[in-house]
Amino acid sequence: MKRMGSVAAVLLGLCPGLDTQAADGIGSIQCTIAGVTNRFTVSPQAVETPREGLQLFAFTDFRDKAASLSLTIAAPRLGTFRLRDAPGMTLHWSRSTHSSSTADHYDARWDLAGTAIEVTVDKLGGIGETIEGRFSGIVGNSLGQLVTLTNGTFCLVRSAPK
Repeated sequence: MKRMGSVAAVLLGLCPGLDTQAADGIGSIQCTIAGVTNRFTVSPQAVETPREGLQLFAFTDFRDKAASLSLTIAAPRLGTFRLRDAPGMTLHWSRSTHSSSTADHYDARWDLAGTAIEVTVDKLGGIGETIEGRFSGIVGNSLGQLVTLTNGTFCLVRSAPK
């Protein structure tokens, strides 16, 4: 078993479902994408910027950047938000294969037809505390292909703006 650092040990108590074997000690995002469960546990971040709002982000494989997921909440607060009711909220998922230098990019945003997001923020801690919640949505690419994301959860430690 991998020895947990002090931050990972604390997170295990804060986020009971966190896979500490794969996480780098900051948190995780997970969801089911087109029927396949994905865990984003490499380099997770939860940073709020004045321009973008709260950004949650993580990779599945940092060296090869096999997949990444980011969720932006323009005006973070507790509660449930839908894309059409929360301007500035976006969901972005990209994936690539290890043998390819190109990536598929899928987004959900207010101006992209057929896309949708629902986010529930259950806990909104300050700097050094956790942000926890759930999400689901439909993301689309530039070809009009849509992919469903379900059972999404996030539990990340909030960082100071950079």
